[in-house]
Amino acid sequence: MYERIIKKIIYPLMELYFGTQTLSNLEILKETQWYNSEEIKKLQNERLQRIITHAYYNVPYYNKLFKDLNLKPSDIKTTDDLVKLPILTKEDIKNNFDDLIAKNIPRKKLLFTNTGGSTGVPLYFVRDKASMGHIRAAQYRFFEWANLNFFGDKWVCLTSSLYDDELFKQLQAKLYLKLLRQKRLGTFGANDKIFQRYVNIIKKFKPKVIYGYSSSLYALSKYLYRYNINDLNLKSIISDSETLYPHYRKMIEKQFNCKVYDHYGSKEATYAQECEEHDGYHIAAENVFLEFLDSNGKRVNEGNFGKIFVTDFTNFGMPLIRYENGDLGIPSNKKCPCGRSLPLMESIMGRTTESLVTSKGEILPVHFITILFGKLSQYIKKYQIVQNSINELDIKIVPEENYNDEITKQIKNSLKEYFDEDCVIKFNFVEDIDVPESGKHRFIISNVIDEYL
Repeated sequence: MYERIIKKIIYPLMELYFGTQTLSNLEILKETQWYNSEEIKKLQNERLQRIITHAYYNVPYYNKLFKDLNLKPSDIKTTDDLVKLPILTKEDIKNNFDDLIAKNIPRKKLLFTNTGGSTGVPLYFVRDKASMGHIRAAQYRFFEWANLNFFGDKWVCLTSSLYDDELFKQLQAKLYLKLLRQKRLGTFGANDKIFQRYVNIIKKFKPKVIYGYSSSLYALSKYLYRYNINDLNLKSIISDSETLYPHYRKMIEKQFNCKVYDHYGSKEATYAQECEEHDGYHIAAENVFLEFLDSNGKRVNEGNFGKIFVTDFTNFGMPLIRYENGDLGIPSNKKCPCGRSLPLMESIMGRTTESLVTSKGEILPVHFITILFGKLSQYIKKYQIVQNSINELDIKIVPEENYNDEITKQIKNSLKEYFDEDCVIKFNFVEDIDVPESGKHRFIISNVIDEYL
């Protein structure tokens, strides 16, 4: 009954106010997820041609770009033709901000927003309001895969972002959360006392699903482990906003006694998520096209990691075509047993800036480091590696009481597999490691990575 009221009355009124069509888009996505591969490619190419034509005629930046390259919209017929266009960097957006905004869309129909700034500097960009209906529809479809009906089920959102915490203290946001049976719990700087209160809230609220930052879910799961709490009775967990490392997943699933569905998205768009098979991430191919490129700008083969570039088919306010989003990922050609033909990516390897450069000049993604430290999680509360030069690593560690010199030796020996003997590895044992306002802990800060990407 409550679901009917939300879907038939409350949410349509919200859509009317915000200028979106989420519900109708969601119904389309529920159908297209079962398209075969050729049908999905055809749909992508149709939507690509539409955004390219729009960008050429209505966006000064792209109009000039196409003319400089002696190209016309008809030259970009398929996603394979995107290689004819240069990549779009965050620096390009900053330097050409006004020229990237579509001139045929009234300003009142645009949303000016920014990314969380996980690397320390937020990116400001624009979306048209209608595009939010596509983003939310993709997200709600992904929620359904993870046993969450957005329009009726109770759920809790764990966030580490100070910005989000302040935003959802506003009266309008509080009403929104109440109507949609959601509770938001901020974990920025959370301690055992705060987690105890949150556990009591969760038990009383009885949510079906908890959604949140990977690090927030991991921190809560460690609290549950310490105090032997295992009766939250959830259907599933959805992790988002940060890389879900193997030791995170293991601890979260063990303590919550349910499966984790890892979601991949950003403020710019909703990209991909695991389905019930948990064998890769289905890309929301109706809305975006993802490219995985090596350091030379060539598309990598299946099983190899590359930098992720996004072409968004839905944002007509500020078209992002071949946009470098700062992540690393591995594409996959596998077919998922779930029956959906939406393309897969094998895994998300973290941010490009959260990578080390080995002594040979090779990129070592954060994923390799988290596997090493994940095996030592009983000895280490937190850690961060700062690379100031190719042969200099400063490692901050917040140790557990049982940390010992053998652990230091083990870390050094493991890192020496990738670095020369003359590499200087310094250890600094601290009480805590600061987290940026985005709430996303940075495991690696490399001051040399830009020279090798």
